[in-house]
Amino acid sequence: MKKIKLLTGILSAALLAAFSFTAVFAETYHIQDGLKYMLDDGKAYIAGIEDERTTLDIPAEIDGYPLTATTMYFARSNTNLESVTFENAENISIVGSYGFFNCTSLKSAKLGSYITELYRGIFRGCTSLETVELSEKLTAIPYECFYGCSSLGEITLGRNITSIQPNSFTGCSNLVIRCYYNSYGYQYAKENNINYTLLDGVKLGDVDGDGDITITDATAVQRYLAELDVLDDIHLYAADANGDGDADISDATAIQMAVAKIPTGYPIGEVITK
Repeated sequence: MKKIKLLTGILSAALLAAFSFTAVFAETYHIQDGLKYMLDDGKAYIAGIEDERTTLDIPAEIDGYPLTATTMYFARSNTNLESVTFENAENISIVGSYGFFNCTSLKSAKLGSYITELYRGIFRGCTSLETVELSEKLTAIPYECFYGCSSLGEITLGRNITSIQPNSFTGCSNLVIRCYYNSYGYQYAKENNINYTLLDGVKLGDVDGDGDITITDATAVQRYLAELDVLDDIHLYAADANGDGDADISDATAIQMAVAKIPTGYPIGEVITK
């Protein structure tokens, strides 16, 4: 009889503890305007979406609390979302791992100027994602960030990007990287055979950078070869008029021919973007 009473007491205590844990856990979440959030030391963290909205505009605060982060998987497999923006989320600098994992209807995302860091897999599996505007403050593209984003088109990687982790763009078959000549994004695109467009494109043959193709451009190539002048990266790129990878006397000749209206077979005078 004592054993039965003891066992009953233990079971009752266990059930009470489980109920209490569930109640406390449930109380850690709040819902405001269709967004689920949790509080920690007076700061709010968005933890889920409770309505069927198609557009998500992350606010600066919720229920009077500053919204400072997103939790891992907070919008996971949400098939209603079509667009998201962090442009007004002035208190958020980091977006949590796999935040929009498998949001297959998501088409556009604007991370705004406040985001300085992304955690891994943010947009993994977002097969409808077409456009993304990254913050210029970002320095790294994390692991699996855009894995499987087969609809992703152009994406701009600014000069501040110094790291692109493995599988960041795996499965992005339509990707075109917009980047600056000789930047990390440019080198990454070249090394991984990804189409790219240069943001600082110049006219092929415009070695002196005045916007026109003249005999002074041929002279500029000759002065560079004679080590009388130094050409910066983009204008050295423009000096390679025949596209063989080197700036040499044959390029000066090709530019002279173009100035004389003699066909060269090279797109001298056209803006170099790739």
